[in-house]
Amino acid sequence: MKPSEQERNSAWTNISLATTVAVEIFVLMAADSLSGAGFGAIGIGLSTGVLIIVGIIVNTIAGCRAHERGESWGGRIAALGIFLWIATAATVYHRFH
Repeated sequence: MKPSEQERNSAWTNISLATTVAVEIFVLMAADSLSGAGFGAIGIGLSTGVLIIVGIIVNTIAGCRAHERGESWGGRIAALGIFLWIATAATVYHRFH
């Protein structure tokens, strides 16, 4: 796709990018608080898992809409965001297990 064929306003790509950054910040904050959480680690893990699932749903919808509109890198940014969260969560899990 040529840049001239791209939609002027890449709204869905921006939604996906904002969701990716917000969820990643929360995942990193949760990972940082796990070391001294004790029994509270269960709640931190569950809330982080739910947030990642909601983020995956939002990014999937945003990526599909961005692809439909012809936004440059729209679907790829959404997919990279999902990969980033899963990779971060797996790294944190591996670190604490």
